[in-house]
Amino acid sequence: MPIQQMMLGAGGAVDLPVEDIFKVTTFTGNTSNSTTIAAPGNKVGDGVAVWHGKRNATNDKYYFDSDMSAGELLIQNDTAGKYSGWSNSFEGFGTSSFDLGTNDGWADDEAYVNFQFKRYKNFFDFGTVTKNSSSQSFSHNLETVPRFMMVKRMDSSSHWYTYNYYDGKSKYIKTETLNEHGDARTTDTNVWNNTSPTSTQFTLGSTITNGTYKYMMWGNGDFCNVEYYSGNNSVKTILTSDSSGYGFQPQFIAIRRLDNFGWWSWFDTTRGIPSGDKYRWAAHNSTSSSGNDWLDLTSNGFSINQNGSYLNASGGEFIYIAVKKVT
Repeated sequence: MPIQQMMLGAGGAVDLPVEDIFKVTTFTGNTSNSTTIAAPGNKVGDGVAVWHGKRNATNDKYYFDSDMSAGELLIQNDTAGKYSGWSNSFEGFGTSSFDLGTNDGWADDEAYVNFQFKRYKNFFDFGTVTKNSSSQSFSHNLETVPRFMMVKRMDSSSHWYTYNYYDGKSKYIKTETLNEHGDARTTDTNVWNNTSPTSTQFTLGSTITNGTYKYMMWGNGDFCNVEYYSGNNSVKTILTSDSSGYGFQPQFIAIRRLDNFGWWSWFDTTRGIPSGDKYRWAAHNSTSSSGNDWLDLTSNGFSINQNGSYLNASGGEFIYIAVKKVT
């Protein structure tokens, strides 16, 4: 084992601990006063993206980030463009936190959760680009080839076009739905212009109409593992590892089926892994969380306990994003 890795214990040298780039926060809403949520590591730094919603009740799932002004947001389970004027909901970012307002649906006395991803090399990147030609390439700052990427138009309605490394440059899935189930993959060589993303660029083709877009992307690195698995309709054990091949136990897992309809299911240790019911947060629609013995953690991954179409159908094709736990 290299000397640097012996000194670190596991994995290669990193600049920041995982708690400084990813955070799950649970809280009870407050209709009387704004709620301040600290950023990972108490520093917004190069930028933070947030998914937010109720834990146990029907509610839209919201997206906003530190590049957006107060009152601006997207709804993950909607095809509409950017909403503006919601400053009594999302009040904006400071240098170390962001504030949520007292608007009903954001602050009523119920349980909420939000998931924060910080811009960080080989982990996560987000940004805004303007497309003004039939096919166009854009720079990103992930510093590795994206494994999972979403693109959503800001100035008009559109799907949440989603790329994954397993399906590649000729297919996409939609990670939004107004109904219970998301759609399966679609074959379309014009969505990404039949061009695979690189460690510096991604390409939008003619299927994606001209306009202003928000992108979010995840890569394999020291803290993140994005991989494909095939379901077996029984207990399915998944090994998660960093880009150096060192196994890790995750604190966050998101799973999406590719070959058929399915939820975009989010799980995390803050809300229930590894003990008791594991609350599946439906990132793709307004459905409330549902508790069940969906999965368990292992020392270097997780085991899916449920069979069926959402997570582990026999021969089903799935993609997951796993974020390393705090050690």
